[in-house]
Amino acid sequence: MIQNLENLLYGEKNLAWIHHETHRLLGLLPQTPGLTLPDGGALVDDVYGHFPDLGWDLLVQEFLRSQ
Repeated sequence: MIQNLENLLYGEKNLAWIHHETHRLLGLLPQTPGLTLPDGGALVDDVYGHFPDLGWDLLVQEFLRSQ
């Protein structure tokens, strides 16, 4: 159990990881003109549902399988 806790990210390291992974995901999305969050765009709760052309296999490979 202690070994699992040693692998967790806390504080600034956690924020940096989230920032990095968010930008990795955004890099996979189609670059189409439209609203961005600062312009009034909104977060989506289902990336695959909104962008099915990404492909489920790609999302699993990139974000769920360990390297």
